[in-house]
Formats: sequence, structure tokens, C-alpha cells
Amino acid sequence: MPITEEQMRQGLATQARMGRSGTLGDQKALYDDLYRYTVGFLFGEIWNRPHLSMRDRQLMASDIASAAITCQVRILVS
Repeated sequence: MPITEEQMRQGLATQARMGRSGTLGDQKALYDDLYRYTVGFLFGEIWNRPHLSMRDRQLMASDIASAAITCQVRILVS
């Protein structure tokens, strides 16, 4: 599924609202397709769905990242 310019515009605007402008510069330089997918689909589509507030989405993302790290540590210790 190709990422549209509108999705990219929305994704960049969402990143700006989150205070994350320019944080994916390394990804863009190394993997432009992955960068476009991350910005256009993740930030442009997923983060803009109407059911949760930005605060709730950020809390969920933080919780998921923490759980993933905890899971990885348990696997390494086991």
C-alpha cells in the first residue's frame, strides 16, 4: 500500500504535536521506505484515529514499550 502525500503531511503534523519533529532523520537517511511507512501510516493514520486522546495514546505507547522491555529482560535472565 503506497503512502500518500496527505498521510505524510498528517504524520509530520502529528509528530510535531507530540514534540517529535525530526526524530526519525536517521531512519529516513538509511531506509526511506520504512521512514515513509512509519510517518505516513503510523503517525498519519494510526495516531490520528478518533477514539483516543493524544495523551491516552502516548500513555499506551509508553506502557507497551515498558512491557516489551520487561519481557525481553525476563527472557534474557531465564
